Amino acid sequence: MKKFILALAISMIFLTTNAIAAWTIDISMHAISNSCYRVTIVAVSDGSDPAAFSLNTSTLNTYLSDNSMNYLKGCYLYEVITDPGVAPDAVWTVAFDDGLGGSILDLSSLSVTVTEIHDASTDLGFYPAFTNNITVDFGDIGTAADSVTVYLILAK
Repeated sequence: MKKFILALAISMIFLTTNAIAAWTIDISMHAISNSCYRVTIVAVSDGSDPAAFSLNTSTLNTYLSDNSMNYLKGCYLYEVITDPGVAPDAVWTVAFDDGLGGSILDLSSLSVTVTEIHDASTDLGFYPAFTNNITVDFGDIGTAADSVTVYLILAK
């Protein structure tokens, strides 16, 4: 019963909404298992090209509970799932780097109609560790109210 309550508590970490530039970004996290987590990022366009933002202790604590980083630190970015949501106007992009400018994964020409699964080791040849920071940069989503969803699967 204690394990069930702990799993339920981890999976119920609060979802909040914040604006980055004039975009709206929602981030949530839940445990898939004791060693695997899914971070969900929903980006709603205002029609402009947003600035990149970082998933780090400060940002995640804005969106999630204070101890979310304790679960994510030391995990490896295993898989990225992209979902076009409210259909973008054209193919769209999302890029990830390590917060120091080193590219982790650059996904371009993403579908406007189909959910796609991407191996996070594609660009580097290995699964990058989530130590404290991943910068996320969306591009080319389209006009106001178009949205996309990106799921990050992190595993220990």
